Amino acid sequence: MAIVPANKLFLAVVAAALVAFGIIFLKPGGQPGLLEPPPPGEDFMDVVMGGVSHSALKDGVLQWSLTAGGASFSMEQEKAFLTGVNATFFAKDGQEIFINAQKGAINTKSQGVSLEDEVILSDKDYALKSQQMDYDNDSRLIVAPAPVDMSGPRLHITGESLSYDLDRSIVTVTGNVKGQFFDLRPDS
Repeated sequence: MAIVPANKLFLAVVAAALVAFGIIFLKPGGQPGLLEPPPPGEDFMDVVMGGVSHSALKDGVLQWSLTAGGASFSMEQEKAFLTGVNATFFAKDGQEIFINAQKGAINTKSQGVSLEDEVILSDKDYALKSQQMDYDNDSRLIVAPAPVDMSGPRLHITGESLSYDLDRSIVTVTGNVKGQFFDLRPDS
């Protein structure tokens, strides 16, 4: 019988420690220097934390996952603002697409992701650079509405925008498209 009260005491101490941790470190402004200030116009974030990991499932299938150096959450806007983002998107054919960016945001309701500032998308063969990329979880499209530069062992393409259909593994570059294609056959 003495075990039950000891367990309750232990749980109470752990709960108090977690509450204290939350008050000190998760309260906006509680830990200076963890994150950049919230985006312009954002006066208050509900939760601010350093180091976050998130995965999104759709119909029980992993769609994407990411880690970030820091995050601030706004419950009112249903958004998580991120810094130092490393994301992996999973194409229907099993290919993994990696995206790194300085900043980003997740719409916590739709699971859509917006990335900006030195965005680099890469897979096993190609790398694509842009200042902005957005992911729509319903259509499973990655869209770069800003100029893009795509390179790999067989091509180099630039354009004004790009879309990457993860279900069909099709990349479409539009707007003032310029490219070089290379033949890497051993006999040429």
